[in-house]
Amino acid sequence: MIKFLSENWVTVTTLFSGIGAWYYERNKRVQDVKSAELNNSEKIIEMYQQALDDLDKRFEMRIDTLEKDIVRLNSEVSDWKGKYSSLKKQFDDYKKKHQ
Repeated sequence: MIKFLSENWVTVTTLFSGIGAWYYERNKRVQDVKSAELNNSEKIIEMYQQALDDLDKRFEMRIDTLEKDIVRLNSEVSDWKGKYSSLKKQFDDYKKKHQ
């Protein structure tokens, strides 16, 4: 065995160096993949947060618009009620005069 190692020390050293380099590179690739996954997760979370913020702003704008529309429509309903009451009173008066 010693004779084999002394005659083939270059080959044995190269073999063990190759195995060590492969193991190191494999661990490095695993860490790179984990790092890339983490970065992608962070980007996804950031994009989701931006979408939620944008959605919140759009809903606030839409709610404000709807509230203004409600106030305007309530005012119009009050105007129409007043017109209806006035016309009904005129009609009732007319009806009393012509019976």
